[in-house]
Amino acid sequence: MAISRATTSTQLDPHTPARTTARIHLLMIHFGLLLLAQAVFAYLSIPRIPSHAAAASAASSRLSNITTPNAADTFLIPYPARTTPSVSGYFRGVNIFGAWQSAWGHADAFPTTAQLDYYRKKGLTTFRVPLLWEHLQPTLMGPLDPTYLDKMDLLVAEATARHERVIFTFINQGVYPARNGSAVGSAAVPAKAFSNVWQQLAIHFRGNDGVLAYDLMNEPYHDTEWPVHAQEAIYAIRAIDISKPIIVMPEDESFTGYRLDYRFRGYQDPANNLWYEAHIYFDHDGSGEYAGSYDDEGAYPMVGVDRVRPFVQWCQTYGFHCYVGEYGIPGGWIAGDDRTTFGAPTNDPRWNIVLDNFLAYLDQHQISGTYWNGGPYGDISSVEPTNTGQDRPQMAVLERHLGTWKSGD
Repeated sequence: MAISRATTSTQLDPHTPARTTARIHLLMIHFGLLLLAQAVFAYLSIPRIPSHAAAASAASSRLSNITTPNAADTFLIPYPARTTPSVSGYFRGVNIFGAWQSAWGHADAFPTTAQLDYYRKKGLTTFRVPLLWEHLQPTLMGPLDPTYLDKMDLLVAEATARHERVIFTFINQGVYPARNGSAVGSAAVPAKAFSNVWQQLAIHFRGNDGVLAYDLMNEPYHDTEWPVHAQEAIYAIRAIDISKPIIVMPEDESFTGYRLDYRFRGYQDPANNLWYEAHIYFDHDGSGEYAGSYDDEGAYPMVGVDRVRPFVQWCQTYGFHCYVGEYGIPGGWIAGDDRTTFGAPTNDPRWNIVLDNFLAYLDQHQISGTYWNGGPYGDISSVEPTNTGQDRPQMAVLERHLGTWKSGD
């Protein structure tokens, strides 16, 4: 009955159509305002990429508070740095020995312009430069040492002027300090400290095309949780720089660490720009010490190819970009000898054949590499010329395998 009376009343009210239209218009206005409010809210919720100058200023003010972000937070502070050279093909270079020698009782010696000129002339234009973490960052989680950092900056500037590029790494092998230190992840050296130093370096070098890549740690075998700490450092760097390649390795940097039956399957990178690194030597234990003769070490012409093949197969299986960060042979240098002034340096020529075969195999698979080593504190594998400017015998082999990418290209 109530429905019937309401219906009758509506039919008899001459103002009902106008009132209904007004209500509809009012509802439409309210709905439109709601949509507008939602759009404004959504717009304000979108994260903004700050200008490079503003980002740098803001990041610098936060140095003391830098921590490793979670994977989901990786791009909360995006700093795109697009000036890093794109490596098309593969390159050859040299490890420059010396910026970490103070830990062993000698003065630190960064590469000189004469060394940069020499290797440029030889066609080796990419330099892997090991550093001492404790000299770059004397206090964990603290600021970078300006004197040590200035030497790094000068090296990068001099290399860039010669169309050369630098890769920095830490020689600490998973501990701080390098000699008699505590492992990363211990109570004395928390993992966030390692992420912190790399975030500060990324802030300093992002956008600087003289630094080709960030190489996290040289041979981190003292850090038993290295895969976890490396992954955290990758995320920390990517919160700052999403452009430069990051060079990584498992805890075992030799070819055995990359066996397909081994558990290592790589790391995650939001920027999808990791280079995997191995160190390959040809003496009996793969250490690169070459304590014995060619025959004592059980060497043979294809020993280098056999050593590196598991690494190359691992790279091909998983489709990763790979790089041999260290390799070398005896070159007529006696460890600690910095006074050679006469006489042609010699070695067993059979080692040169090993190196030649090894590099030809890397050429075939377009794998980049940096020879160990050059610099004023050369060891038995040094390719640094004598004080009278004579080439080491392995230099002729290196010059035959210069790669397809040059940093000046």
